[in-house]
Amino acid sequence: MSWAADELSGINLGDERLNKRSVKILDALGGNPINSIPAACGGYHETKAAYRFFDNADVTPKKILKPHIDATLKRIAEEKIVLCVQDTTELDFSGQKENVGMGFLNHDARRGLYLHPTLAITPERVCLGIIDHQTHRREQLNHHLTPEEKKLDKKLSIEEKESYRWLLSYQAACYIAEKFPDKTIVSVGDRECDLYEFFISSENRQKNGTAAHWLIRLQHDRNTEKTKENAEGELIHKKLREIASQSPVLGHIEFMLRARDGKQERQVTQTVQVIREKILPPDTLNTDIRSIYVTAILTKEINTPDGEEPIEWMLLTSIEIKDDNQAFEIIKWYLARWEIEIYFKILKSGCHIEELQLETESRMDACLTMYMIVAWRILYFTMLGRVCPDVSCDIVFHEHEWKSVYEVSNKKKAPTIPVSLNEMIILIGCLGGHLNRKSDGFPGPKKMWIGMQKMRNFTIAREALMDIYG
Repeated sequence: MSWAADELSGINLGDERLNKRSVKILDALGGNPINSIPAACGGYHETKAAYRFFDNADVTPKKILKPHIDATLKRIAEEKIVLCVQDTTELDFSGQKENVGMGFLNHDARRGLYLHPTLAITPERVCLGIIDHQTHRREQLNHHLTPEEKKLDKKLSIEEKESYRWLLSYQAACYIAEKFPDKTIVSVGDRECDLYEFFISSENRQKNGTAAHWLIRLQHDRNTEKTKENAEGELIHKKLREIASQSPVLGHIEFMLRARDGKQERQVTQTVQVIREKILPPDTLNTDIRSIYVTAILTKEINTPDGEEPIEWMLLTSIEIKDDNQAFEIIKWYLARWEIEIYFKILKSGCHIEELQLETESRMDACLTMYMIVAWRILYFTMLGRVCPDVSCDIVFHEHEWKSVYEVSNKKKAPTIPVSLNEMIILIGCLGGHLNRKSDGFPGPKKMWIGMQKMRNFTIAREALMDIYG
């Protein structure tokens, strides 16, 4: 059985032929993520069958993703802490006139759609799978709205706004929390998730039953219940950041800041301050809830290298922090959010999804869901070998997969006992161009997606030879 058959086990598209076709297509796309759909499928008839599959009204993203979510739940069951990381990325299809049903991106000339997935990730940064995803096509840009329309737009309920996606993702995390009440489930978001409606949703769910915790980065400096006198002698509310900056420093945390925006990776040392306060809703929000307790974690970089901007974060969480170590652990949870950025890179640079030309919205959404599973698998293997290096590779690789890679790489017959997962990941990375020098560390996602493409070709060849010669 292939990895695709495992991941889509139990898929129900209403027709057994469609179920079988889904496995073939996922296996083909996963084995050739860099190539176009025709190149991945390997022939005219297979390509035509794939397009017919994506065109079928019974083939929906929800149905495709359900068995993968079920498999993800099984992986979650083995963990104690799971971070449900959510974020949005834009998929740019500008210039592709054949792709209808695309919305606006950030200006008139750019067309495409927004993808908002939620990934289940361990604190050690192993991606267990996708638990939710949403796509959004923007029908109109704000600068096209009249002044009256802009006023009405501000009065819309959260359910009618694009930002509702953050609450929907949190609801998916709460579903996981309800299913696994003995585990710590945390919804993690960036600054766009700083919505008071988000906090209200969490508060309501906490009152009505099991709810996921949450951890986000502050965007709006919130008013608190505490007050102070201003220069005119009036009482005004203190801001959250002001109170946090005046609190005691608990200690220091160090981490490696990943390379970004053309800047190299570097070590960061930050001071850590923690407070727990009640924040007030904005005056523009009509709500019965007057204040909500949050824990704020303020981190400030010290000894910043010349030419670099100091890294300063204000994190908010629903978790009440009991000691210093817990504060440091929660900061590391937020750092794990970077894995979703790598996931987006795999989708765009590894799977080339912005080059897809599928003409219709339904085709695009079904195909995109397939590639989301492919991208997850690449990210999963990239990190799994680092966390569990000594386990047997056959927990995730089938016999023909690991044996074909071993035999091609070592020019000799594969052993009877499977090699370690770490050795297998290194071998796949080397197929993708990883040099495996002492200074090189582990293979990155790019080396992995190239190596996994070659692995599939070797696997097919080995299976064919075994069928012929036994």
